[in-house]
Amino acid sequence: MGSEVYFSQRRATQGCGLLDKLEQLCEAAGLSTIVPNGGQVALLTTFAEPGNTTYVRPAFAHRVAGCVAGQGGRPFLTDTMPWPPTARVNEATVLLAAAAHGFVALDGELSLQVADAPSSSEGLPLSPGHGSPALIAPRIAGAEGLLLLTHVTCHAAWGVVGALTQLGFGAASMRGKAEILGNFEASEVAFRDDEERQARVQRLLKSAAAVVSQKQGRIGYINLLLDVTPDDDNRPWSDAPIVPDIGILVSRDPVAIDQATADLLQQAPGIAGTRLIDPLVRDKLRAVHPGIDWEAPLRLGEEFVLGHRDYELMIV
Repeated sequence: MGSEVYFSQRRATQGCGLLDKLEQLCEAAGLSTIVPNGGQVALLTTFAEPGNTTYVRPAFAHRVAGCVAGQGGRPFLTDTMPWPPTARVNEATVLLAAAAHGFVALDGELSLQVADAPSSSEGLPLSPGHGSPALIAPRIAGAEGLLLLTHVTCHAAWGVVGALTQLGFGAASMRGKAEILGNFEASEVAFRDDEERQARVQRLLKSAAAVVSQKQGRIGYINLLLDVTPDDDNRPWSDAPIVPDIGILVSRDPVAIDQATADLLQQAPGIAGTRLIDPLVRDKLRAVHPGIDWEAPLRLGEEFVLGHRDYELMIV
């Protein structure tokens, strides 16, 4: 039997909508146990690039923050500065994008922070347990608990954005991201070299392992399978979703939740007229970004002992 992954479908049931389902999933998955009494909990999401329209709905972040506060934790909503650079070039522009997209501070419950502000963009070196340290955003490293609220999309580098990419890349500082990508020059062609791509995945998982090692079990993962677009939220646009909205997954295992995410995406009907040229194609992720081995982080995640690909889907 594998790790437990909790799932609720997109449709409302008996008057219960997505926000209520999200709260029920967090409770079922035991995410309250990661909340230290009175301690800080970083709620890591992506505020998204100006012009993007399919990012995480702020209401989801606010509901999760309320759950954390209800358990005695002190949540703060955070994102890190993107790399390669975009229009969000510093702390001020990241926060401006957050405000424009509806992410606001809630009195007594939630504050907004950029986890790798310019003064600390180098990052805090954390050891993954072996090898050289990874550079993690200081405000994430400094939090006692961590919740990852991830908008699942396809991705030109990793194949799919999920818990592992958010954990390894999203939690990294600017310099940490640059080190993971190596000599990446903002060209999808650069990701086609097999040897270099494998090295990038290794660096991604080393960074993820550093965060997991430092948090000592105080991490939870929420994957939103809504508006699954061909590109991530750091693009200044949003293409049409390739599958209908599926629902929400919650787990304590980043490998298991990403495997369940991929399985549900592959099982979902493709949408005609999108970048998914053949809606009946068996592997939608490879169809959108040909040549990208989206399973590589999952395989390596098991090698880094971050979790298991075997999972038990618990319907909530």
